[in-house]
Amino acid sequence: MPDTGTGAPGISLLYVDDEPALLGLTRRFLERSGDCSVTTALSAPAAIQLLSQQRYDAIVSDYQMPDMDGISFLRHLRENGDTTPFIIFTGRGREDVVIEALNNGADFYIQKGGDPNSQFLELAHKVRHAVSRRRAERNLQQHHMELLAANEQLAAAEEELRHQVDEIAAAERALRESRNRYQGIFENTGSGMLIIGNDTTITLVNTAFERLSGYTRKEIEGKMSWTAFVHPDDRERMLSFHRKRRTDPAGAPGTYEFRFIDRQGTLREMHLTVGIIPETDQSVASLIDIADRKRAEEERRILAQMVDAAPSSITVHDLEGRFLYANQRTYDLHGYSPEEFHALNLRQLDTPASADLIRPRIQHLLDFGEASFEVMHQRKDGTTFPLLVHARVVTWADTPALLSVAEDITDRKQAEEALRTANRKLNLISRITRHDISNQLGALDGFLELLQSDMPDTATDDYFARIREASARIAGMIRFASIYEEIGINAPVWHDIRGLVETAGTDCATHDILLENDLPAGSKLFADPLIMRVFYNLFENAVRYGETVTGIRVSGDRTGRDYRIICEDNGVGIPVGEKEKIFDRGYGKNTGLGLFLARDILAITGITICETGQPGKGARFEIMVPDGCHRVPPGL
Repeated sequence: MPDTGTGAPGISLLYVDDEPALLGLTRRFLERSGDCSVTTALSAPAAIQLLSQQRYDAIVSDYQMPDMDGISFLRHLRENGDTTPFIIFTGRGREDVVIEALNNGADFYIQKGGDPNSQFLELAHKVRHAVSRRRAERNLQQHHMELLAANEQLAAAEEELRHQVDEIAAAERALRESRNRYQGIFENTGSGMLIIGNDTTITLVNTAFERLSGYTRKEIEGKMSWTAFVHPDDRERMLSFHRKRRTDPAGAPGTYEFRFIDRQGTLREMHLTVGIIPETDQSVASLIDIADRKRAEEERRILAQMVDAAPSSITVHDLEGRFLYANQRTYDLHGYSPEEFHALNLRQLDTPASADLIRPRIQHLLDFGEASFEVMHQRKDGTTFPLLVHARVVTWADTPALLSVAEDITDRKQAEEALRTANRKLNLISRITRHDISNQLGALDGFLELLQSDMPDTATDDYFARIREASARIAGMIRFASIYEEIGINAPVWHDIRGLVETAGTDCATHDILLENDLPAGSKLFADPLIMRVFYNLFENAVRYGETVTGIRVSGDRTGRDYRIICEDNGVGIPVGEKEKIFDRGYGKNTGLGLFLARDILAITGITICETGQPGKGARFEIMVPDGCHRVPPGL
């Protein structure tokens, strides 16, 4: 059972020995010194139990003990992190024990025996020395930790100071940057800028204000009132704003217009933006000359009036058919009020048959940029009317939209129908007349044969030949009239150009002529339904008159907004003097009607044709298709 003595509290000592008598003796000797308080234990396990409850300044332990010897006890303490000074006090004096004890962390090794007084004095000395050394180490460690803490605090303070210095430097830099930035903005904003004091004196202006006013900064700053630049009729109103802004900032307008007077007395319309500088009684103002804007507004107003007064319907709608703008003519044509009209979609205005074409037309416009077409619209009362629409892609509020200019073609359609009716009647009369004349010519030719056979006189043969020539010319005139009356009878339509060339050139192969069709797929041509005759005639002429032709090439390219179709061969070509004559009626070795008819067929929709080849190198015909009469995929 442990025994705790009383004595000086300077050093608390745990003494472990399995000899009770020696425990008591040693405790008395040590406590007599006056600075030791000794607790005893009869075994190492008992000592371990005490150490779990209390810390000691030093431990003195016997070596040879049951259950656990002194070195095992020491090793246990060190392995568990206990660094309490430890002295082996034993009767055994083997060198290996001493070495093992010191190797396991013993501070001293004292052998029992000899003079008790000297022995216990040495033990007390070693205890004090070990404790003093450990306390010194602890104090040193404590001082070291305090020094480290002080160093850390100093480093932290230094870092904080450095951080504060950096913050101050950053703040100064930000202040300089802010000052430079605001000075740059003030100077380079593009508008006239000025800072005004409470007494209306101008304290600062920029270069733009110098230009506006005609005065220099030296003449203005600190010397002139802003009222000197304001028209007298606007001055009192602006002074009231000036006073109100300093007593009730929210009650004074921040922007308004006034008349500005420069050094020369010239009046200018100005837009003013003004506000109080925070935490001051000064205000900053910006002036913009709005003469151009006023002029533009007036031009827009006049343009809007012109658009509203236009005889054509003008609309803008998005790609989904929602109307973004319409002029008055549009409302009048359809019988709707503006509110009613803008609640409608384009599909609701088109007749069902016309509405089915809306999506393809929009896609065509997106592909080609613009187009012209006819539509049928419905009025509010249910009646329908035709429109000729010219549409193009525009940008409206930064998004694609379609601008349409539409003309009511009801009267034109009625006139066209009346003209078609008259043409049908004329053509009927013409066909009947041609039929009757042809019959009479046939009879005339028959009677001429009979007459010549009844009058076998060589003197009259020349007359009979001339009569037959006249009859043949009349027959040719009848055939020409038959063909020519078909031109323009039917309305022009869109044709697949590449398909036309392929069909018209089917006979080229039979003449061992290679036809190269380089026109882009999907290209279309707006022309008279007789357009096939044009290409057929070009190929037929190449075969008939080209002499050495082995190849014909048809290609196309863009020339500005027009599209050029080129038909060229490698034959003998056309003499320079005949390049224009070949389009005259009756010119040539055959009927002389082919190219004459070709030019008139193309002219129905404004298409032209000319010959540009070099004699001896082949014929080259250029067909120029104007904008609006061709649809060629972009990039081709």
